[in-house]
Amino acid sequence: MKELLASLLVCGLVALHALCPPSAQAAGGPDRQARLLMGDTLMTLWSLGMTESHAMSQEELSRAALYFALAGPGAECGAERGLQPEYFQGVPEEYRAYIPREAVEHAAESVFNQKLRQHVAPVGTMLGHRGYYIDFQALFEKTDYLSEQKEDGILPGFAEIRGLSMEDDRTCVIAGRLRRFKNIDGQEILWKAAAFRATFHRTGTAWVLTAFTLEEEAMG
Repeated sequence: MKELLASLLVCGLVALHALCPPSAQAAGGPDRQARLLMGDTLMTLWSLGMTESHAMSQEELSRAALYFALAGPGAECGAERGLQPEYFQGVPEEYRAYIPREAVEHAAESVFNQKLRQHVAPVGTMLGHRGYYIDFQALFEKTDYLSEQKEDGILPGFAEIRGLSMEDDRTCVIAGRLRRFKNIDGQEILWKAAAFRATFHRTGTAWVLTAFTLEEEAMG
């Protein structure tokens, strides 16, 4: 989905990188690919303005899960107007992308560990019979933390997992640091940083995020 991903790349919400040093391993724990996905998940949550896990209303959960389905790892789902016009018959021209309900429901359960029972369309979106239609301009302009991501010079971020431990054979805890950079007058500077701690539970071959905290660091 070139149009969808291009819009998210402008915000620096895609092309996030996780750093997993050899020390961030544990016997029976997640493999390198799973650890990369964990880091990208936490970086995406931070970019979306989320700093800790908590019980959500259906409206809040619907919004958070939709944003993650758009911006998180594996975001290439749905359709875009230019390539799949059949999804957009009768839909106003400003809506350029489509995300199926199933993708949002999956994000609610796999990332926020909560069941989405009622879909609610946030600002910049329209809820159709089978999914959400996205107006990127309205979504980014009317959502404060997404608007911030569109500042000039913002570069992709990094998630570094510095520690990993297994609480049991299905539960792992990771800790580390998130960093976002910005290009100012041709120089790459550290823009924001945050320490993180997160718990993941293995269900089958997947690791589900069950709790997380992000603590932003004061920047000089």
